[in-house]
Amino acid sequence: MKTLDFSSVIYGAATLAGQDRETLPSYFFRQVRDLCDISLHEAWDQADWPELIRVSSQTVTDSGDLEYLTYPTDAAQIINVWKYHPRQRSSNSSINYTLYDDGGNSSPEKIAIFDTSVTGTVYIEYRKARPSLTGEVWSSDTNYAAGAQVYFEDTDKVGNFYTAGSGGDDPASGQSPSTHAAKWTKLEIPKIFQPFLIQMSFAGNLKANGQLDASTVEEIKAREFLAKEVEQLTSIQRQQSSMNVLTY
Repeated sequence: MKTLDFSSVIYGAATLAGQDRETLPSYFFRQVRDLCDISLHEAWDQADWPELIRVSSQTVTDSGDLEYLTYPTDAAQIINVWKYHPRQRSSNSSINYTLYDDGGNSSPEKIAIFDTSVTGTVYIEYRKARPSLTGEVWSSDTNYAAGAQVYFEDTDKVGNFYTAGSGGDDPASGQSPSTHAAKWTKLEIPKIFQPFLIQMSFAGNLKANGQLDASTVEEIKAREFLAKEVEQLTSIQRQQSSMNVLTY
C-alpha cells in the first residue's frame, strides 16, 4: 500500500497554523502526534479500506477437543475464514468459526473451527490493527529496547514512527532507522489519510489556542476529505467482493 510520511502531516499542519517548519517547538510535534493518534482511530474504522485488509494462511490445529487457528498478531477484526485464498478464486467456501479465549494471559485469542472435517491449510481474512502513535523523537544517546517506539527524521527531513527490535535484534545507542534499518520497523499509515490528518491536526491546534469556532470549521473540512475517500472507494471504484460464497 502507499504509505504517508508522518513528517508531511507535521509540516502540513505547521503550514496551516502559520508555523515555520524549520523552527517548530517540541510541543508542536507532540500535539500533532497526539491529535493524529485520536484522529487515526476515526479514519481507520470509517470504511473497509483495501489498504488495511490482509489474508494469512494457517494450518488448522487439532487439540483433541478443539480445532482452531491462532489469531493473527497484527489483526484487529477477523472478516472471514476461507477454504481457498479469497484473492485467487471467484468462488469460495466460507468456514464457520467463532472467536475463543481460554482466559490465559500467555495464550493468544483463538479462532475456533466448528466443522471437524476442515483440515490442512485455510485462509484468514482480517483487518489490520490500528497503530498507536506514542513515540518521542529518536535520541542517539538512548539504547532502545524491543517494542520501543520513536519518531525519526532522516537527513532529508523525511520522518516516520518506528518500532525497535525488528527481527529480535535491539538497536544499540546511535543505531538509527537510517543506519540500521533491519533493527527497526516502520509504522505504516495509508497515504489516503494524509489530508484528513493534516486538517484535523490544524483544527486541534486552533482549539488549543481557544479558537473554537474556527476549529469546528476545520474539523468539517477534514471530514469532507475523509468522506471523499469513502466515496472514491464505494461509488467511483465500486470496491466490492465479486466472490460467490458458499457456507462450508
